[in-house]
Amino acid sequence: MDRRWNIFFWSLVVLASPLIIGYLFGPGWFVLGLSIDCFLFWLFKRTWWAKNNFMYTFVSEGTAKIITKDKGYVKTLINWKDHILNKDGEVVDQPKHRRRKGGLFFYGFWPIYDVLIYAFSWEDEKGFHAERLIDYVLLKSAVYVISVKDVEDKNLFPLDIDFYCKIRVTNPYIAIYNIQWWLPSVTTRIKSRIRGIISTKIFKDWLDNTQELADMVEGDRDKIYQEFGVLIEGVKIKNINPAREDHKEALAKEKKSEMEGRAIKVLARAERERLQEIAEAMKGDDTTKLLRILEAVEKGNSNWILPPEITQIIKGFLSK
Repeated sequence: MDRRWNIFFWSLVVLASPLIIGYLFGPGWFVLGLSIDCFLFWLFKRTWWAKNNFMYTFVSEGTAKIITKDKGYVKTLINWKDHILNKDGEVVDQPKHRRRKGGLFFYGFWPIYDVLIYAFSWEDEKGFHAERLIDYVLLKSAVYVISVKDVEDKNLFPLDIDFYCKIRVTNPYIAIYNIQWWLPSVTTRIKSRIRGIISTKIFKDWLDNTQELADMVEGDRDKIYQEFGVLIEGVKIKNINPAREDHKEALAKEKKSEMEGRAIKVLARAERERLQEIAEAMKGDDTTKLLRILEAVEKGNSNWILPPEITQIIKGFLSK
C-alpha cells in the first residue's frame, strides 16, 4: 500500500484534533486550535508532505517534475533560474526569471494528481549507476558514457568504443512521458549510427581521426532533438580498442615496438650530434682541441669510447 495513505490518515487526525477540542471547549479554544492548525499545515507541507510527494513536492534547481492524473500527462513543473517552459513544453531561456526559493510546489490533491516516478540508470565519469526510481528530470547539461561493443570496421575487425556524450533535456514531456525513456532511446540511436560509420574505415584510420568520428556521431543531433526532446551538445571519444584480448595484446606489442623505435632514433640523433662536436673539436691548437673535447664529453654520455686521435691529443697535452 502507498505510504501516503498513512500520511493522509495521520495528517487528518492531527489537524482535526485541535479543531474538535476547540469546538468542545468554546470559541476561544477554537481560535487557538485554528492557529495551531495553521502552523501545523505550514510545517507539514514543507517537511512531511513535500518529501513524500503528498500534494506538495520539492523541485530542485535545474530540474523538472511531471504531474499526472490517472497516469495521463497533466503538466510539467520546473525550477531553474533564467529558464521557463514555452507553450510547446520546451525549456527556453528567460533572462531575469527567478527560481522558486526552496523549490516547494503545490501540484494538486493526491491521489487525484500524482508525481511521475520512473526507473532510470546511467553511466558517467564516476561509473555505472544502477537502475533506481526517481521522480525528477535533470534539465542541466550532463555528461554520459555510452559504450558500443563488437562493432566491426571496414576489414570486419571487431572494436569496442566508449565515448562521452554531453546531453541536455529540452522537452521533459517528450523525453520522459512520450517515448519511455529518453536515454535508452538516444543510446540505441547513437549505437546504430556508430555501427554504420565505423564500417567505412579501418581501425588505424579511426584511431588517428577520433575527432572526425565524434563529429560524425554528433551529426544526428537535429533528428534526436526533434524525436527525443534532448539536445546533444558535444561528443568526445573516450577510447577505441580491439574487442578481442589477443588483438589488444598484439596492439600493445605494436605500440611498444613503435615507442622503442622512436627512442632508438632519438639516441642515434644525439650520438650524431656528439660526433659532430668531436669533429669540430679537432680543429685548432692542442689546448683548444682539448677544451672543446672536454666540453663535448661533459655534455654527452660519460661512457664514451674516445677515438685514438683524441687520446693522442690528451697524452701530448699531459706530457708538456
